[in-house]
Amino acid sequence: MKTLYSLTVFFVALCGSGSLLAQITDIVNNQVNFEFRVNDSYYGGGSDFDGQADPTIRTDLWVGGWFGELCTTWDCSPNCYSDAASWVWYAGTGYAFNAEFGIWIEAFESDNSNECSYTSGDDHYFVGMATLRDNQQYIPLVYPSSDFRPCHWNPWLAANGSPWCFQQVSEWDQIWAQTWRYTHGDAENDKLNFGTIASGATKSDINSTNTVSVGSGAPLQYTNSGGQASADVWYQFTIDQTSLVTISTIHGETDFDTYLSLFGPSGLITENDDAAGTYQSMIASTLCAGTYSIRAEGYNSNLGEFKISVNVQGSAAIAVADLGIDLPSCGDATDGYVGWFMDNGVGPYSFYWQGSSISSPSVSNLGVGTYVIEVYDACGSYTSQEVTLTNGDVTPPVADCIFSVDIEIPEGESVFLDFDDLNDSSSDNCGITEYVISPSQLWYTDAGANDVQVQLYDEAGNTSTCTTTVYVTAVVGVEELQEAAGFTIYPNPNNGQFTVDLSDLNLTDNYEMLIYNSLGQIVSRMAIIESMVQLEGLNLTDGMYTMVVQSSNDRRSERFTVRR
Repeated sequence: MKTLYSLTVFFVALCGSGSLLAQITDIVNNQVNFEFRVNDSYYGGGSDFDGQADPTIRTDLWVGGWFGELCTTWDCSPNCYSDAASWVWYAGTGYAFNAEFGIWIEAFESDNSNECSYTSGDDHYFVGMATLRDNQQYIPLVYPSSDFRPCHWNPWLAANGSPWCFQQVSEWDQIWAQTWRYTHGDAENDKLNFGTIASGATKSDINSTNTVSVGSGAPLQYTNSGGQASADVWYQFTIDQTSLVTISTIHGETDFDTYLSLFGPSGLITENDDAAGTYQSMIASTLCAGTYSIRAEGYNSNLGEFKISVNVQGSAAIAVADLGIDLPSCGDATDGYVGWFMDNGVGPYSFYWQGSSISSPSVSNLGVGTYVIEVYDACGSYTSQEVTLTNGDVTPPVADCIFSVDIEIPEGESVFLDFDDLNDSSSDNCGITEYVISPSQLWYTDAGANDVQVQLYDEAGNTSTCTTTVYVTAVVGVEELQEAAGFTIYPNPNNGQFTVDLSDLNLTDNYEMLIYNSLGQIVSRMAIIESMVQLEGLNLTDGMYTMVVQSSNDRRSERFTVRR
């Protein structure tokens, strides 16, 4: 009767409860080890003639099948309890996470010598199933409640917030407790597996490193396999593209000081103790596609419950970023520089410049030209960047012209000005490549002062200007004189006040002095009576003049410039 009854109820319960378990863990290989025990037994029936009773409870546990009956009996004066019944326990390993369990008892007050064997004379007989959570006779091994977290004894299996499992009968009752642990996760070569985590997804699990005392030999607590002195739990996950992976125990379910370590195919990648101002841990690392391992443990020897989550965000494409460029100082210089940083991707990076491998993300001694950077990251992702270096000269030429120059232009003619005639000491750090003179041609009609601008260019297009005043003397109506002057005008140029030294002439011949302007007009005429003549107050304007000293037997000339 017991077996048929329990099987019928089992199949009804199984159909209605399994889907709740997906809310607790995202572990793929989520098989569990468990142990059940009886914490306390109660008898509230009658007694024998001596006032004592011999309560007997035969128990059995269903998890995918019956484990087998165990018998508990004791002597007492009703109403009475027996915590000595705690030696009754059932254990199993490798069971499905969503497997369901049920508890059966057969109870009676024994009146025969074999107390565990029921006879028709035994009183207060009861047989039935425990009333578990949600008033069900079968519930999941890992029921979706914080009471059912791993690695601690949980006595809250029954309905109505009570630990007593047989609330439907007044004479008999028992408190059962359960503990469990994942079958996997206790060693680096036997990890709990989150499987493949897609970009944008998070997978998590609630677990515990607490110690728990058990009656069986089933592995029901985790051990220390390295790292800190505490017990540790191993996980693994897989990503199918380069991703930013964030592993965290910073959750409300975590109640102790944790320590996380992340391992890749080549060993330890990184580890973290405290993060975000907490005693919990977080690792954020960009990883290549592949499978990775996590060791979750306590700092030093700390133990407790924790929630671990793994979030995956697909990484943006690898890119060359933050280019730092120093352009060559001149068009033919080789002092240019290019340096860069990397965005995204996973180091170490392999760098290539113009197809040749380089050891670091920088190149110097570069000239003007176009270059190609190529980069591979540790995941094999590739990017390239073209860089063009132009002439970096931004210094304009130093334009330095002669202050002034005097020229004579015969009537009806012109003169083309040459840079060499106007330049004094112009220069450029990279060399002057072009000059423009404006105006570049002066005519005899431009007699007088002319501002001539010289614009200089270097190879980078930088420019500057300077100005020379060109004084043009138009030779009009004044015949060409071939004689030596025989006298000196100083200073020359002058500001309109000057001295004429005639000491080399024989002044007994009645010499006179004539001053012609650039148009050949006489602007001053005087007799010479001394060998040193000081002239001022002639109101001569700026320009070129010709002085003629003559007698009836001699004629001499000299040019001078007035410039104020």
